[in-house]
Amino acid sequence: MKNFPLLLVLSFFVSSCIFLVSGCNDKEGSDMSKDESGGQHRYEQKIVDGDRVVIDHTTGSMWHPSGSKKYMKYKKVNKWLEKLNRKGYAGYHDWGLPAMVEAELLLESRVNSSALCIDQVFSNRQRFIWTNNSGDVNFIIGCIRFDSKVNFVRPVRFVNIKLNAASNVDFTVVITAPSP
Repeated sequence: MKNFPLLLVLSFFVSSCIFLVSGCNDKEGSDMSKDESGGQHRYEQKIVDGDRVVIDHTTGSMWHPSGSKKYMKYKKVNKWLEKLNRKGYAGYHDWGLPAMVEAELLLESRVNSSALCIDQVFSNRQRFIWTNNSGDVNFIIGCIRFDSKVNFVRPVRFVNIKLNAASNVDFTVVITAPSP
């Protein structure tokens, strides 16, 4: 009886992963790359202060197109982000890890030419990325997990933009680096 709750939790995470796997590989499946209102992401690649960025005009987020070159343990993430912010990547000093829902929104319903469930504007090196709650998004099979030991970092920051040309709604989201 002592193992029952643990088994229930484990099957919840496995179920989540299986559900997202079928979404990524299902040609007729739901498009996870759509935002919460059902709109497609509008990605734009730009060079800002000599650094490449990807702007998602749908969510108002600015992504580092690749992120860390090597995978790392979660406890090393803060140090990596501090170095990136000290450098001022793309002229900004407020890069951080995405929340799970933000990272999950990067998942595409179909695999790209690199066999990953993410748009081609992003590097194919980061097949798994950390989120700010020490979970991760797996772009190989299109799932979320909470049991990883090492992952890559793909930083994000938020910009104040119009949601679309027909909207007068502005928003700004503030994110912070994870606690050690």
